[in-house]
Formats: sequence, C-alpha cells, structure tokens
Amino acid sequence: MKFKNRYVSTLFVTAFSLVQFTPMRVHSDVLPIKYSTLCDRAAVVAANAIGIPIKILKAVGRTESGISVNGQFVPWPWTVNVEGQGIRLSSRQEAWLHIKDMRDRGKKNIDIGCFQINHRWHSSNFSSVDDMLNPISNARYSAEFLKELYVEYGDWMKAVGAYHSKNREFSERYLAKFKPILKNMEQSTGENRNYAEGSRAPNAFPLLKGSSESGNKGSLFPTNTRSNGSLLRLTETRG
Repeated sequence: MKFKNRYVSTLFVTAFSLVQFTPMRVHSDVLPIKYSTLCDRAAVVAANAIGIPIKILKAVGRTESGISVNGQFVPWPWTVNVEGQGIRLSSRQEAWLHIKDMRDRGKKNIDIGCFQINHRWHSSNFSSVDDMLNPISNARYSAEFLKELYVEYGDWMKAVGAYHSKNREFSERYLAKFKPILKNMEQSTGENRNYAEGSRAPNAFPLLKGSSESGNKGSLFPTNTRSNGSLLRLTETRG
C-alpha cells in the first residue's frame, strides 16, 4: 500500500518546534469521560485487523494526543493541531467546526484526531474531514503505515521512530517521548514487551490502499526538514 504524498510529512508545517514543544490547550474545563476510550478501542480494532501489536498503536496514540482524563492518561479523539497550536475539543462536532473555521481562514496544515493525521498531505486518503476524525479510520491509517515501516525495518522501535521521521535526530527525540509512555502502559498491565511479528496481514480497508503515486517508502516527515512537532506535542495540558 502506498500513501499519497506520504514522504511529505503529516508534520510538515513550520521549522522550529522540535526544540520548542507547544502544550495543547483544552477547549473546556471538563472533557467528557465518555470519549476517553474511543482511541484505544479504535486502536484495538485497527491493530488486530492490520496485524501489529496493540500496545504499540495505543502508545503512539498517547504520544500523539495524550491527556489526563479522570486520572488516566489517554489519547483524545477530538484533538486538532493547527500550525503548531494544539487544542482538544469536547466533541466530534466541535472538532469538525474548529477544523472548518481554520480551513475557512486559509489554514492548511491541520493535524486531526487520535493519531494526528495531517489534512494537507493525507486527506485524499479519506472521504471527508469527518472521516479523518473517525477514530477507527484514523487508527487504521496509522496502523497500516506502522506495519509498512515494520516490514521495512524489522524492528518496532525503529518503525515508531520512522513514523515520525527517518532523520535520526528527530526519530530519537520522538522515541524518547514514546518509550516511557509504552513502559508505563506495560507496567500498568503487567504485560511484557514481546512484539513478535508474524506474516503481513492483508489490508481489508479500501481507505488504506491510498495511491501508488508515491515512489518513496518514507516517514511521515521528510529527512531534511525540521518538524512542527505535531507528533511531539507531549506536554500534558494544564487546566
């Protein structure tokens, strides 16, 4: 499967925020707890369907959009980041309206949902903005990309690093955030870190087939460009 423009990053917006992480803010004082499990549930469905370790995808979700809700650190489905400025909305409708408002203002670099898929570079692989906000669609797209990277590298940590960037400096910074999140998840469940991988699972989801136009098997971030940090906005939002 090829992602259209995949070698051009979901993160390609500005050139400074890998060294300057921008905290995401919360749109309202209280985020509805009923949405706090949506990303993880979607990760389970996507990981099982694509054939990747569930905990890897769950940890990526927390690295992308994690926030404390009712004492639990969880990925948040209605997370939107516009040119390095992140916000977590209280509902799918609010997120959709925020994205529409930003697009109406001419903003193009918008990262969407549980796994922060960039609208500018990847929207052609989805039917609509609402589809990008759908936790299942968002998770499936990320799971297939991670699977391709694992096939390429043969190592899950390298695949996760390349999910952000094939530039070693940037991938290592991302992994420095990702690994403690994964470790905390493992400790909380008592599971070990055995990510043995079997044969490649077939892609049953048309939205993941993408386009064959891209000739590069690259990361979501070009190797020679700095990131805007949309995959590294890990500072926990303070109320």
